[in-house]
Amino acid sequence: MHRTLLIAGLALLVSAVATPDGAEVEEHIGRLGDERFDIRREATWALVELGDPALPALAEAAEADDPEVRTRARFARRMIQWRFNPELAGRVGDPFANWPAMDWHERERAVMDIGAMGGEHALRTLEQVLKSEQSEAVRRAAAVCLLRAGAEGLLALERSGGDVLELHLDDIGMRIRIGNGLLEAGKYEEALVQYRMALEIDPEDDVAWYNIACAYSLMEDHDEAVAALEKSVEFGYDDLDWMQRDPDLDNIRDHPRYKALVEKLEQRRDGGADDR
Repeated sequence: MHRTLLIAGLALLVSAVATPDGAEVEEHIGRLGDERFDIRREATWALVELGDPALPALAEAAEADDPEVRTRARFARRMIQWRFNPELAGRVGDPFANWPAMDWHERERAVMDIGAMGGEHALRTLEQVLKSEQSEAVRRAAAVCLLRAGAEGLLALERSGGDVLELHLDDIGMRIRIGNGLLEAGKYEEALVQYRMALEIDPEDDVAWYNIACAYSLMEDHDEAVAALEKSVEFGYDDLDWMQRDPDLDNIRDHPRYKALVEKLEQRRDGGADDR
C-alpha cells in the first residue's frame, strides 16, 4: 500500500517537473503586456522555452484586445511551432511572420538564409521545415542546408525525411560520413552506432572496420581497437602510410598486434608473404 502511494507520488512529481503548470504559463502571458520592454521580452522567450505545453494559452492570448499581448503571443507561437531560439532569431529575425502568404520561392530563399546564417542554431528549425512544409522545393532547400551542416545535420535529415533529396541514408558511405562527423565531435559511442549500421549493410567493409578501430582507440579500448583494425586489414584495407600517421590510432602503436599488422601490410605492399 505504502509502496504504491510512493510510486504514485513520484510519478506526480516527475510529471510536475516535466510539464509547466497553468499558473506558470499564465504568469508569463500576463507579463507580455508589461510596460517595461525587458520584462515583455523575457516573458516572450520564457513561453517559447516552455514549448508545446504553452501553445493553448498562447492561442487565446493571440486574440487578446491588447495589441502588444496579441503580437507577442503570435510571435511566441511561431517560435515554438518552428523550433526557433533566441540565438537564431537574433541572426535571422522572424522569417515565418508572413509564411502562408509567401510564394514558394520566397520561402525557399528564407530557408536558405536560415541555414546559412543560423549555423547549429538552425538545425531544429530546418528539421521542422522538412516535417511540415508542403512545397518540395522548400523542403529540398532545408535538406540541402542540413546536408551541409555535418553529422548533426545528417542525423536531423534522417529523422525528418532525407528522401526529399533521394538520399540513401542506408548507404554505407552516408553512414560512415555521419559516423566520421560524430567521431570528430568526440561522440565516440554514437559514431560506433553509425559504423555498425554500415556493417549491417556490408559486414566486410574495410573502411567501416577501420573507423571502428579509430573510435575504440580514442576510447582507450586497445584490444577492441586492434581487433577491429585486424578485421579492416583482413577485408582489404592497405593504406599503411595513413595508418601510421593517423592520430586516432596513436593509443595502440605499442600494441604487439598493431605492430604485427604493420609488418603484414609492409609485406603485402612489397609483394612478399602470402596474406591468406
